[in-house]
Amino acid sequence: MNTKTKFFLGANSNNDFISYFKQLQEQNSSMRLLILKGGPGSGKSSLMKRVLSFAQQKGHRLEIIPCASDPESLDAVIDYTADFAIMDGTAPHTEDPSLPGARHHIIYTGDLWDCNKLAENSNDIELLGLSISDCHKSAGAYIKAAAALLGENMRYAGKFINREKAAAFAADIIKKVHTGKKGKTKKRLLSAVSVGEIKLFSDTPFSLADRVYVLEDRWGAAADYILKAIFNVASLDGEEVIYCPCSVMPEKCDHLIFPESRIALVTQNCFLKFSDGERVNLEDFYASMPLEENIQTRLKSAKKLLPHACSMIKEAKSLHDELEAYYVDAMDFGRMNELFDEVVERFYM
Repeated sequence: MNTKTKFFLGANSNNDFISYFKQLQEQNSSMRLLILKGGPGSGKSSLMKRVLSFAQQKGHRLEIIPCASDPESLDAVIDYTADFAIMDGTAPHTEDPSLPGARHHIIYTGDLWDCNKLAENSNDIELLGLSISDCHKSAGAYIKAAAALLGENMRYAGKFINREKAAAFAADIIKKVHTGKKGKTKKRLLSAVSVGEIKLFSDTPFSLADRVYVLEDRWGAAADYILKAIFNVASLDGEEVIYCPCSVMPEKCDHLIFPESRIALVTQNCFLKFSDGERVNLEDFYASMPLEENIQTRLKSAKKLLPHACSMIKEAKSLHDELEAYYVDAMDFGRMNELFDEVVERFYM
């Protein structure tokens, strides 16, 4: 994996915040995990960025996990070469070690604050925290409304899938992805409702696959049907696969990546765009579907709702920046340098 290999491990969805961070404790029996605890502005993302830069200079195989609510910040870095991962273990993806001290470790960056300074601004800090929470609740309401409309379109379109044609296409792909090597299923998010936009890591499939099929599907039903058919067989065969749900509707499969066979399948629609890859027009996989006025109206409404969700997350990010300023002002960054040296010594030497 290279620095173009980026995923999210959590995002706002129609089912509140979904998190796949638990996988970092379940990846294999040897990977060491460092969980960072501490509030906003306590240097968690900055520390991870320094670790990332250090590992990049060594040419390590990496997977980068930005924060869906602020993609400029990091939630985790996975270093496959060093068999080491570092993550933010605070809300909304709180994680505590399942093997504390044995393979999973904690550092509390909040120890580097001047708490007297923070106490002087406690009222402002509390009000900002409440406002940020309100923004995310509003974003969630827009996402749920959009998901309900898109889900109804999927239900309607699903009645018209040419299942024979879809199954034949899936069977052909299954032959291509079969390697006979055993691996695990990883769940990752390739996109998320984010700061002012739906953020898509469109480079990631091309960093992991030489052949990328772009399934063009306005309604999502045929793509979901095909991808789940492929996944069900591949997972039974024990193939390594990266399963990427839709962040808005996690019950829907958006993308599959098979690192061993270097093949990926991604869904393209009015929200997600890929500039390269082999195009497969899934309009041909529906049998004479009447485009009723309702299905068009629902899609148009969803296209209006999701930008509102993105705007609320952008507002939350702006408020979070204000909140962080209080904590940054109370932070002892000189000790952060010592903390970075400690991490390097413990996990890289």
